[in-house]
Amino acid sequence: MNPSKQRDAIHWGELFHSWRYQNEGPRDLRIDLLRGFCVFAMIMVHIPGLYPLRIVWIASEYILGAEAFILLAGMLSGLSGLAHIEQGHFGLAVRRNLLRAFKMYVLLVVLTGMVAVLGGLAGLAWAPPIDQIQPAVLIWQVLMIDSPHYYMTDVLLLYTILTLATPVFLWLLKRNLWWVLLAGSWGLWLGHQLAPQIFDGSMVYVEFHPSCWQIYYVHGIVLGYYLMRIRDWLNWRRISMIGSMAVVGVMLVGVLFVANLLYFVPPAIENSGDFFSKFDVRPGRLLLALITFPGAWVITTRYWQPLYRATGWLFLPLGQHALIAYIAHLPLIVVFQALVNMLPGFFGQVWVNRFFPIVPPLLAWLIIMLTSSLLTSGSTGKVSSGEVAGVRQKQT
Repeated sequence: MNPSKQRDAIHWGELFHSWRYQNEGPRDLRIDLLRGFCVFAMIMVHIPGLYPLRIVWIASEYILGAEAFILLAGMLSGLSGLAHIEQGHFGLAVRRNLLRAFKMYVLLVVLTGMVAVLGGLAGLAWAPPIDQIQPAVLIWQVLMIDSPHYYMTDVLLLYTILTLATPVFLWLLKRNLWWVLLAGSWGLWLGHQLAPQIFDGSMVYVEFHPSCWQIYYVHGIVLGYYLMRIRDWLNWRRISMIGSMAVVGVMLVGVLFVANLLYFVPPAIENSGDFFSKFDVRPGRLLLALITFPGAWVITTRYWQPLYRATGWLFLPLGQHALIAYIAHLPLIVVFQALVNMLPGFFGQVWVNRFFPIVPPLLAWLIIMLTSSLLTSGSTGKVSSGEVAGVRQKQT
């Protein structure tokens, strides 16, 4: 090889290697960055318009923002649970998860009532008319998980149920019964596919059905619990194989994305909507998850430095304080949708329609930055540095 070309090859090789994620701290920032992207995508999904960031809305149909968020929440629970178990504090892990589930339940009641009332005051189509709201009935329905007003809060109901079940998941993992946990998860998923009226019949108003959506969280908690062992098992050949599969999958997703962008959906896809149904987690949805999740992880690992420099300022705070971002975005979305209805002429202008929708996620980010000193790891579901560091020291 020509010496100059050899030097160039070495230079580019060193450059690409320097882009890789270097695990210097006890907290895995890749999870935070990916969670931040998921939060950003979920906020954008609730914003109408044909703005350039409509790409996020379309991509969410194939890149699975909500699904990835649930899986990453499971990974964090697995990491945190392992830290407690390795230190002999399984009881503490149980108490923390039960307390967090109770807080989520209270938050669910408050936010569901707040969104219903605000939507009613604003006269939004999905909200009950304000003069027909009976406070006592509304509160009772929400308390009994039987409310027709779970718009934008049903994902919190799902997270509450999964957090409540987390101690059982950790108990099985503590005894290395991961196969029992996964078998039960797939059994619940299959049960919903065959008889949804039996497995989720009482939750007629909920779109995120717990019996099938748990499959993301359960696999996430198993991945988080065994993350260090999986990392040790992976070698470059296996990573390359996963990366190659992800590239092929991303190309397929890209074809679907372009078809959707051009308002053309291949008949095979259009006529098999149930196969890709989001809220029932049909097999096609799991296939997309199998393609995009490992691919996103490999890409984030391989190109960490440029991704971090370009998006870390936005996605990291959103990911590390996802619950605060979620709470903040609810009234913002209600206000935004009300403004669109009140001022159709203004929001119908091209420049407004294309660029103003970025305001809600940026405001959510700003709220996080202004209140970051008041946030604690317990309120955001974060794993403390000392806990994870202690686990890594024992495993190395």
